[in-house]
Amino acid sequence: MKKTLVKSFGAAVCAMLVLSCNPDSLECTEDVSGGEVTVSITDISAPEEGVVETIVVEAPNGLDITTKVESTAKTWINVTPAEGNKYEIAIARNETTKARKAKVFFSAKSCVSATVVVKQDAAAEEKHFSISTSSITATHRGGKFSFEVKAYPQPSFELAEGIDWISGLSFSDGVCSFEVAEWINQEPGLVREGAVIVTPVGEEPVRVAISQSSSEFVRKSLLTKFTGTWCGNCPFMSFAIEGALENNKQIVPLYVYDTSSGSLSSDDGLSRTFKVNGLPTGLVDYRALFINESVESRTQALIESIVAESAAHYASATGFEASVKASSGKLTIDVSVLSLINEPDMRLAVVVMENGIVASQVYYGNAADHPEIDFSKYVHDHVARVWPTSYLGESFPVEAGKVASKTYSVDIDKAWNADNLEVAIYTLRPFPAEPVETVAKASYTERAGAYVDNVVSVKVGESVSYDFE
Repeated sequence: MKKTLVKSFGAAVCAMLVLSCNPDSLECTEDVSGGEVTVSITDISAPEEGVVETIVVEAPNGLDITTKVESTAKTWINVTPAEGNKYEIAIARNETTKARKAKVFFSAKSCVSATVVVKQDAAAEEKHFSISTSSITATHRGGKFSFEVKAYPQPSFELAEGIDWISGLSFSDGVCSFEVAEWINQEPGLVREGAVIVTPVGEEPVRVAISQSSSEFVRKSLLTKFTGTWCGNCPFMSFAIEGALENNKQIVPLYVYDTSSGSLSSDDGLSRTFKVNGLPTGLVDYRALFINESVESRTQALIESIVAESAAHYASATGFEASVKASSGKLTIDVSVLSLINEPDMRLAVVVMENGIVASQVYYGNAADHPEIDFSKYVHDHVARVWPTSYLGESFPVEAGKVASKTYSVDIDKAWNADNLEVAIYTLRPFPAEPVETVAKASYTERAGAYVDNVVSVKVGESVSYDFE
């Protein structure tokens, strides 16, 4: 009986000796009789971008080898068998600004395990990626273009397959640059599309869409004047606007009248949107407000400067075919919009205006300076009567090279002169990331959430077609 107990106790002790390994590290604390596992590399120093090291692992008598990575390192160290007795240790990129260290263990039954120590350098900075735009539009003239990429580590750049009209792709100091070739002798209104593909390290590629039109639309500006018949200073701005209209035929005027004192009927929601608190106030393309200068010619010069800024920096991506007809007390407005870009957030706005309305106008100037004008029977033109859409437009997604159409029907108020009606049609496009604001005395605003991309006016009984440069 005693011998049996002694034998059992001895077997238990032996078992404890064989199995007395730290279960988390697999490093045995006692010698075992099966020999030891050996590795060809015991230390790996990995750079921050990661690396794959191949090592040779041998165990006595061809015993099966098991591997284990410290639990804290399983997200960045991976061990896989290769050919024969080789193993690959893959170290992922270190995306933190701290160096790190861990152990990999190779074990076999009844053997002393082998340990490989892995050390990895810290990243120079935390991983990040952002891009300044998702699309760029080029005219038929082509030219040099760029966009900003803030990223660490540096991503890769390539052109979409089959694109031969984009060249010179490069990246330096956070700016990706390229050139778009001139596209000439093509039918107006065509669009070709390409892309620069930016691939962040370890992430899915991001496309920056590049489109180029075979022609360019004539760019017109919407000039809104907030006014009122009781406003004695308003005619001064009207004279300045008339001078600007004589010098630039690409301006479409729109007069929004204050209704607080029973003046001409108009929709004054636009004045609330732009927080207009004094009359007169002017607005160009829903992006630049201005007021009267002390001298009429200066106000005119200010208007022309803002309009020129729109023409130089906000090329129109949309153009119009439209017609306006009056019949049986209704106004029918047919609108077709051709776009040179993809823009899901484009808006379309339509406003019915009336010309030739005779009503008294207060004037604080010297009426003798304008003998041709009877201010008691002042002729008011471009007066906003009604918006079939909102004055901020309605959703109107567009696609490059395609036409989108809409028809509006408006009841003609009995107080209106149907023969004097005119319709302004305009598209509203989201502001770029960095809007251009160069005119010193303009007050820039993004209260509408978009700017006027292009505008056209059509009188009753008339029609317009796409207008290319």
